Amino acid sequence: MTKNNESGKKSKTLPVVQNLRSLTFPSQLDWSPNQIAASLESVYEFVNNECREAIGWYYHKKRSKKFLGVFLRIGAIFAAAVAGVIPIIGEIFKEGDVPLISPAWSTIFLAIAAVLVALDQFGGATSGWVR
Repeated sequence: MTKNNESGKKSKTLPVVQNLRSLTFPSQLDWSPNQIAASLESVYEFVNNECREAIGWYYHKKRSKKFLGVFLRIGAIFAAAVAGVIPIIGEIFKEGDVPLISPAWSTIFLAIAAVLVALDQFGGATSGWVR
């Protein structure tokens, strides 16, 4: 695939495929002295196309993992921050001697943060797009 870039030159774009699979290796290679250059060029093109397809596949798969990874990490940070603030708010705002917000909610939000980090770790969302 080719497209024009800003300077008007044609540049190759990365193909997007559902699953990473190997292309067919060139079968008409002739290693006789007068055909070595053509055979090497054929192998070179094969390897370049394989690399472009693999790069395109990884970049395509990276998008969904990035969104999920960022969502899980931001959710964990937010839940941990809320867990840290709840006891303080409970102490500041009281109705008599009873806190307005029970400190037990802090434990629940801390558990939510731990679950989000665990989902990210075991699901590989962040590690799948950061590499």
